[in-house]
Amino acid sequence: MAKTMDILHIELDGKVSTKTVSEGDEDYLITSEEECYRLISEVKASNIRYQRTQLLAQSDWTQNSDIPESTRAKWQSYRQALRDITTHEKFPDTFDVESDFPDKPS
Repeated sequence: MAKTMDILHIELDGKVSTKTVSEGDEDYLITSEEECYRLISEVKASNIRYQRTQLLAQSDWTQNSDIPESTRAKWQSYRQALRDITTHEKFPDTFDVESDFPDKPS
């Protein structure tokens, strides 16, 4: 009887699910629990950085020279907070993309 194991299956979009695989399957890989957590942490960090990059790109227009200085200044603080995400105390393992990203200026 072939050995089976449950694994965490992580999609590129960050969705995590469990999957049962058998020895010999492409996804069957024995590694340490510590290594698994390190890889999950890496994926989470990459996903957060990707979302941060998207938010920065969406706010690039706010730094154009034809934008009023008061508006640029508000957005500069927001953009700096985005850049500082990797120093956030929850980054990456318990960082919540729904609540821990800074709020966009109004």
